[in-house]
Amino acid sequence: MKDFIEKIRKVYPLSDEALSLFIAETERVSFPKGHLLIRSDVKEKYSYFIIKGYARGYARGFFYKEDRDVTIWFASSGMSLLSMNGYMFGSAGYENIELLEECDLLKISNDALNRLFDRNIELANWGRRMSDQIILELEKLIMERCFISASERY
Repeated sequence: MKDFIEKIRKVYPLSDEALSLFIAETERVSFPKGHLLIRSDVKEKYSYFIIKGYARGYARGFFYKEDRDVTIWFASSGMSLLSMNGYMFGSAGYENIELLEECDLLKISNDALNRLFDRNIELANWGRRMSDQIILELEKLIMERCFISASERY
């Protein structure tokens, strides 16, 4: 848990009080390697934060053929695992999230997470900084795909 706390404080320097508010709303859970944590086309009510382990987000049939998985991103300790559509709009998402090894996670309902962001400025800023990092990574990915040849990408 110490490593997890250090990593989330690198994103934004949360006080002990704000961190305690967040932790109090979560449930610690563990799942085995290969577990499909979030499924596309399901209205996901929970978000997760990785204490220990690795995961990948992928889509099937959304970008290419029905029988092909397309990995969108990878995540490790300190990072969030969530369906953006589920979190933001309460609707079914396009992504699947698979655990690449046994994972220890913090589980929180999307409603509770939003309440925390509404009530605590530190947590709201932490959430914003996490979103900023994701946007920056996606921008880099898009730029790479636009300006390098197919052979360089692979």
